[in-house]
Amino acid sequence: ALGALRTSVTALQLGFLNDPPTFYADGGPARAERVSQQLLEQGDLLTAAKAQMLLGQAEWYRGSGVDVAATHLSNAVDWLSREPAGEQFTSALAELARLRMLTQQYREAISLADRAIAIARPLGLTEVEANALVTAGTARYSVGDPLGLVQQEAALELCRTKGLRALQRAANNLATTMQEEGRLRRSYELIEESAHAARGWGLSLTTR
Repeated sequence: ALGALRTSVTALQLGFLNDPPTFYADGGPARAERVSQQLLEQGDLLTAAKAQMLLGQAEWYRGSGVDVAATHLSNAVDWLSREPAGEQFTSALAELARLRMLTQQYREAISLADRAIAIARPLGLTEVEANALVTAGTARYSVGDPLGLVQQEAALELCRTKGLRALQRAANNLATTMQEEGRLRRSYELIEESAHAARGWGLSLTTR
């Protein structure tokens, strides 16, 4: 039974990525929630959290609101915190930090993103590290911390050097910061770089 539940989560993930409209029409979110709870009851925190991360993405994508998506990601972070830190936990931290930043909960966003960076860097999880740097930098800049601009520039450089998908988001957010700084020429250049990255990788669920 446990193996079937794990297989269900994988199938739901693929269904959402390949065809979101069908995923929603077939009751994908409700199925993912049900399977997640069944996995939790059987003690499989890792796969249960994976289902919660899927729900966070799915609810955000269909416009249910940041708070709904964040609830699922908070569940994932809570459950995964009981296991050895790895890519899944770090990814959940980074995504929850991003959602907190979008709702202007900047202090919490910074705290979560800093935790994600601290775990991701020694594990070599450069994509997660870059996304967390973008979030931390954007949030810090929003509260007037000069380290914010430094972190955003570092994220952009990391994305360029490693050829990361997060380049779209790093360039987009830094473009906004450059507008705030009055550096319009650089802002336009970064907007174009972000658009070019989107064309290369495909549109990301996490543009901001």
